[in-house]
Amino acid sequence: MDINQKKQHWLKVLKQQKQSGLTIAKFCTNNKINVSSFYCKRMAIDT
Repeated sequence: MDINQKKQHWLKVLKQQKQSGLTIAKFCTNNKINVSSFYCKRMAIDT
């Protein structure tokens, strides 16, 4: 997966979390995503 594909993947994950209505912690638990990784990726993409 190249950098652009990774960014697109995380943009999709971030969008899914927002649309889910779940807290970040619950969404991450349900999707087997490390919560720290989620916040780190979100911060990197938002900048």
